[in-house]
Amino acid sequence: MYEQLIEKVEKYKSITIFKHQRCDGDALFSALGLRDYLACNYPAKRIMIAGNDIYDRYPYTEDLSSEDITGSLAIILDTANLERVDDKRFELAEEIIKIDHHPNLEPYGCLQFVDTAKAATSELLAEIMLCTELSSNKVPNSACKHLFSGILSDSLCFKTTSTTANTLITAGKLVKTGHFNPSDLVEMVFNDTLVDFQKATKLRTHLQVKGNLGYLLLNISDLAKLEMTANEAKNLVHEFGGIAELNVWCIIVQNNLGTYDASLRSKRGYIVNTIGQKFSGGGHPCAAGVKNLSIKEVNQLIDLLYEESIKKAID
Repeated sequence: MYEQLIEKVEKYKSITIFKHQRCDGDALFSALGLRDYLACNYPAKRIMIAGNDIYDRYPYTEDLSSEDITGSLAIILDTANLERVDDKRFELAEEIIKIDHHPNLEPYGCLQFVDTAKAATSELLAEIMLCTELSSNKVPNSACKHLFSGILSDSLCFKTTSTTANTLITAGKLVKTGHFNPSDLVEMVFNDTLVDFQKATKLRTHLQVKGNLGYLLLNISDLAKLEMTANEAKNLVHEFGGIAELNVWCIIVQNNLGTYDASLRSKRGYIVNTIGQKFSGGGHPCAAGVKNLSIKEVNQLIDLLYEESIKKAID
């Protein structure tokens, strides 16, 4: 199944790994895991990670020149469409491979490995690395730890609706192969500072409830009082997933352009990505996003999410 992937890797002397803008844990850790795996098994090749966006909990970047990327094989991870790639110099690469777990609404590259049943791109990469076809290759401890961290991050420690039996089995294989303590990585991915905890506590006071919808609508003034950026606030959308009465929840924040961006979440059986698509957004069925909404569109979005929240859940 993965023979073509290996053939492409073996063909090139240099491989450049790309991820999406506003880098999250799955994007970064999948990139680090793939880099360590390729470097271990193909030591003569040059393996590089592109992009300037920082993941706050594990800040990491590399300084790449355009010459480094030109003629390389680009592997783009966890990125549904090319507009979202962090470093646009992927266009300088000779060929592109897509590896992702988002709906494949924009197929790109000479090869695509997309599986929406995976909780994270890190889960898909781990499955590739651990498959019997590649059993002659070594999966180094560092790659196992990075991919486990990526799965933890996107599954919120195995709590999201995208978590499956396969997710748990794959995570277990990574622990067994990598010989590490899972709790150490849980702390690294999820532990907050006291300041962050206090900010999240203040954020909760902005929750509004309508039917089985919970939403936060924050303008620039609200964000200033919370001492948060728009992205910091949106990244805390998971804080509201444990409320029993909510089937759908979202955080809507005003950006520097004066328009609004939103992160949408839902429990199993309540679909929010099709709602996001009505506003040129999208994502997973239970986790999606939209950008650059007018206040009129914000109100329309809230109405649609409310209607979804009071429906009977889809089996």
